[in-house]
Amino acid sequence: DDNQDEFMSWSEFFRVYRERAITVRLSVCERIFYTMEDPDSSICANLVSIFVLVVIAISSFSFVLSTMSTFQVQDSPEQAPQPAPVLTHIDTVCLVIFVVEYLLRLLTCWNVRLELARKNQTRLLDMVVGYQPIFLPSPFTRVLRFMLTPTNVVDFAAIFPCVLGMITDVEGSGYIVLRLIRLTRLFRVFKSRSFIEPVIIIWRTLQVSTSALYILVFNLGLGVIISGSLIYIVEGMGRWDEATQSYKRYVGRQWNETAGKFEELLDATPFISIPDSFWWSLVTIMTVGYGDHYPTTDLGKVVAAATMIFSLVMLALPVGVMGGNFSQVWSNFDNEKIREERMLKEAQLFVTTQMLRLAPERLSKMMLIEIWDDNCMLTGPEDARPSAHSFMGEAKCSLYLPVNQVVEKQVTLQLESNEDIVDRNVTGDIVMRYQWTPAGLQTSKYRHVGFADDTPMSESEFKGTLQITIVSADRLINLRGLGTSRRNVSSPYCLVFVYPNRPSADGVLHPSVWRTLTAPKTLSPVWEATDTFDYNWTYSRGPPRSPRKEGKNAIVSKFAAGESDELTDEPCDLDSALAILTSLRGDLQMVKATISPLVARVNRLVEEAERQATRLDTLF
Repeated sequence: DDNQDEFMSWSEFFRVYRERAITVRLSVCERIFYTMEDPDSSICANLVSIFVLVVIAISSFSFVLSTMSTFQVQDSPEQAPQPAPVLTHIDTVCLVIFVVEYLLRLLTCWNVRLELARKNQTRLLDMVVGYQPIFLPSPFTRVLRFMLTPTNVVDFAAIFPCVLGMITDVEGSGYIVLRLIRLTRLFRVFKSRSFIEPVIIIWRTLQVSTSALYILVFNLGLGVIISGSLIYIVEGMGRWDEATQSYKRYVGRQWNETAGKFEELLDATPFISIPDSFWWSLVTIMTVGYGDHYPTTDLGKVVAAATMIFSLVMLALPVGVMGGNFSQVWSNFDNEKIREERMLKEAQLFVTTQMLRLAPERLSKMMLIEIWDDNCMLTGPEDARPSAHSFMGEAKCSLYLPVNQVVEKQVTLQLESNEDIVDRNVTGDIVMRYQWTPAGLQTSKYRHVGFADDTPMSESEFKGTLQITIVSADRLINLRGLGTSRRNVSSPYCLVFVYPNRPSADGVLHPSVWRTLTAPKTLSPVWEATDTFDYNWTYSRGPPRSPRKEGKNAIVSKFAAGESDELTDEPCDLDSALAILTSLRGDLQMVKATISPLVARVNRLVEEAERQATRLDTLF
């Protein structure tokens, strides 16, 4: 708090952040734990997660095969069949892997700061910028939380029965049930965000469709009760048989040769009560149709047909609602991901812009090269960007510009796409060469341009001459359509952005823009174009040096943070404004204290005037 205003401004935070070089260093325990626990924490963690999932799949498949007679062996008829030795060995190896993986996480969780995990970034932000004191849990609390986490409880329940069985030879149906818990480890796949997204969409769809599901369940329950009662009346309440003490129903006819006529065949009805009839109703409504119970009378068939039609209508009604909700939830989920990505980019852009505003010297050693297709349709100034569809790629370069050494260097840069301009895949690379001559080094080979003095530079200034040569490019993308004809080939040229001077008086950092000549009809252009820039980043309070050629756009957001330079001694405009506001706060309080009695006095005078006016109205 440099200005003692009891608030931490952005510039103060940035200064502390750079001076103290704040970094997060993970301990060995944390590296092991996050490698085993969080698949998205690193490439190694992702590989470990895939390996564990493969082992879980092999273990589950082996357990399923061990219940088949083909993969079982039996020493004698008196003994129960046992899994084949191969499956037993596979199960043992998988169990050892599970135990090692669980113990690694258990033995390292006591020293793991879960606040640093990606899923806890919101909580970490609240802890850092909030006003509440920060309390970190004790090692015992961390271990207890780890053991009580549902996923870890499942992992422990999956390996404990197997370990117990290997030690004590526990057998029986209870042991088999405990071993079935091992299959629940397949849910470990949902730790990865890419696998859990479909589950999230389905769960949100069910939440949105609860009203339709409630109506469906109510109608189906009502249908089960009504159809079960009707089928019992027409099928279950037939003729009473005293011998069997049960109701019999009509099941068909049989020819009696002695009597010379058909006789009805009766059999015990399966619909012995209304609750027993609910099973038939439920199986019929759900269109399963096991066939264990079915009507045989004409009225029973009518009831069954009505039940089938009712079930089809009831099951079809919520399908459209849930289908529409599913599409809407999917669309909202995609929009939410796009919105999160946009918010993240905006936050990164804000942080980058503010850091470059407070430390603009970061851009002094950065260069941006953009390649465009010259389609002869430019309507703006020479240095203005053309339309986005002519973009062929860009390359960023961090220049090595020491204050006491002449540098000559040639680099090959891979072209990259830029979604902020146009979402397009680009190919190719570009070769550039630069020559740096710092001020104060005058030799026969290097001659200063634009500087009258040859005094050596101090640590508080940075100036010199930078000569840039755009040599060539190769394998560029073709934007003129298909075909091998020269008229269907792009004509590329380059825009070079550098920052040779400090921000202007308005605080905006303007780039110097240089446009090369156009290489007509080629995807492997050779430019060999050269231009010179005079650098002057003196950290004085004087006016900044005017750039050779200013572009219309300050492309601050295009560069990532480069090399760290020391902060200047020049006070930040934001700090000055805060100091002025702090001094004005006391004056405003005094004005407020003075105005309050005046307002009260004015109110009293108004009330007195109103009373006088009322008295005059009464008199006249």
